[in-house]
Amino acid sequence: MPWTKTGNIRGPQGIQGIQGIQGPQGIQGVNSYTTLTADITIPAVGAYVFATVADASWITIGQMLYVATAGTNQQAAVLQVTGKTGNTLTLFNPPPGAGVVGGVADAPTDGHIYGRKNGTWVIIG
Repeated sequence: MPWTKTGNIRGPQGIQGIQGIQGPQGIQGVNSYTTLTADITIPAVGAYVFATVADASWITIGQMLYVATAGTNQQAAVLQVTGKTGNTLTLFNPPPGAGVVGGVADAPTDGHIYGRKNGTWVIIG
C-alpha cells in the first residue's frame, strides 16, 4: 500500500552526527610592514601630514601607525590613517587620549615603524 501525505507531521529529531575532519590550513596572510619613501615631519597635534609608503596594500582607514623616527629631528608619533590614495597616506596626529591605544612611551624606539595589533606593537617598517 503506497504512502499518503496527510499533513506536515514530523517525527522526533535524530541524534547528532559525528564531528567532521578539520579543514586545510589557510594561506599565509600579508606582512603588515612597509617603509616610507621619504622623510616626513610629524605634524602638530590636531594636524595632518601626507606620507608615501612603499606598500600600502595592508593599511586601512582608521588604523593607528607608530612611526619611531621621522624627519630630520627623528621624532616618534602615533598617527591615524585618515585617507589613502594608492601608496600615499593622509596621517592625523590625534590629541592625547583620543582613541589611541596605549601610548608612545610603551612603543619600541629602535628605528622601525610599528603598528598596534591586539594591544601589541608589531614592526611594519
